[in-house]
Amino acid sequence: MTSLSEPRSLDGRKAMAPLRRRLFNRYLAGVFLATGLLSAGAVVLNSVIDPLWFWRGNLITGQNYIFNERVAKVNLILQAPEKYDCLIFGSSRVTLFDQTDIAGHRCANLAFSAGKAVEFLAYARYLADRGIRPRLVIVGVDDFNFLTKTTRQPEIPDFVRKGEAPPGWLESYLSLTALDFSQRTLREVSPMPRFYNDGFVGGVLKDTAAFKPPKKLKAAVFKGRLDPQRADLYRQLRDTFPEARFWGFVPPVAAWKVTETRHLGKILDGYLQAIANTAEHFEVLYDFSVPSAVTRRHDNTYDGSHYYPAVHKVISERLQTASPQVPADSFGLPVHAMTLGQYEGAFKAALNRFLAAEFPDLKQAEVAQR
Repeated sequence: MTSLSEPRSLDGRKAMAPLRRRLFNRYLAGVFLATGLLSAGAVVLNSVIDPLWFWRGNLITGQNYIFNERVAKVNLILQAPEKYDCLIFGSSRVTLFDQTDIAGHRCANLAFSAGKAVEFLAYARYLADRGIRPRLVIVGVDDFNFLTKTTRQPEIPDFVRKGEAPPGWLESYLSLTALDFSQRTLREVSPMPRFYNDGFVGGVLKDTAAFKPPKKLKAAVFKGRLDPQRADLYRQLRDTFPEARFWGFVPPVAAWKVTETRHLGKILDGYLQAIANTAEHFEVLYDFSVPSAVTRRHDNTYDGSHYYPAVHKVISERLQTASPQVPADSFGLPVHAMTLGQYEGAFKAALNRFLAAEFPDLKQAEVAQR
């Protein structure tokens, strides 16, 4: 039996339908408005902090933390590529090299964390395809570039691999990733002890603890072998900019770490041959990792691998002087002016002096008779 109230209920539902649609439309409008406001707020905040360096970096504090150098440094160069006549490549050890110290040049420091020679080559070709023709190229040469197997693979962005323009600022700054970079910057939460100032020159954060040398040494263990022939990567890098002068340097490394990796790790002879091979592709190449008064200190580096800007200022001066003589303080062997035998003898003699002073029980490095 049909209830007399059913037709009325149906009529009521029909009457309510337009109201529900209006409420739903208002809800959608509110969602879209809120989403738009949040997106606009994120873009504004990211643009002010500018963690990917599309413009002038962090306008609030002037400190630019290190989140994605591989993208940010390309963005910085592409703002005005015509103004740079000098490029600097290297790993994080080179990020504290002040590019403004090179007299007569406007340098862009393209060094980034864990940077490898194969990545430098990709970036160099990418920039060359965009018409960048530097008159000077400076390259930080790390020992791990000669290992046949490494624990960390190269991280070349897709746009560099494909030769395309990097993602635009709006696309980049609508992302949650960029927003996370910005909020961490505002909270002064840096992912590492290094940062860039408002001139994009690297520095070390205040209160960063100094390096504590190990009391006992551990021999490094490598998966692969050290191949001196990988110096050919630097030849290819030079061929990318055939008109440029090329200066190279092995960044300073604490004498304790050099002992653990190259001496106790049994790659020292191969390393010395590799650097000698690499020097053939440079007008100037210094090895600042040789044990010296500088790398036997521990108050000028926070971890034994990254040295403070004051040390890099000395490196810059010696690269520009390009003296064929070993400095009085032994900081920096001029490999470009030495035979392999001279280089090997000087490096091992310096290493042996360190071992005799700090670890007399360890076997000293043998110097071959050449």
